[in-house]
Amino acid sequence: TWKLRIHNELGPNSLDCNQTGLLPDQPVVTNGSYCFLNSTNIHTHGLHVNGLPPGDSLFTRLGPGNTGEWIFPIPANHAGGTHWYH
Repeated sequence: TWKLRIHNELGPNSLDCNQTGLLPDQPVVTNGSYCFLNSTNIHTHGLHVNGLPPGDSLFTRLGPGNTGEWIFPIPANHAGGTHWYH
């Protein structure tokens, strides 16, 4: 199992975007503008892991000033290779 703890030290998101009432599972584009630019996420490539939180979910959003933990259960028989995250 790979556990990754992230603390987002970016500045606040745009006040206009925070007032849209968007929830984590809603789009990040409103009225032609991107919202939550200072929010972050972790996504892997090459690992065969679950796409649900707290794993490799594209919909998990870590806002400025928050700390989050991602957990990736990796079986002992997982194929070797070049695996990366961003």
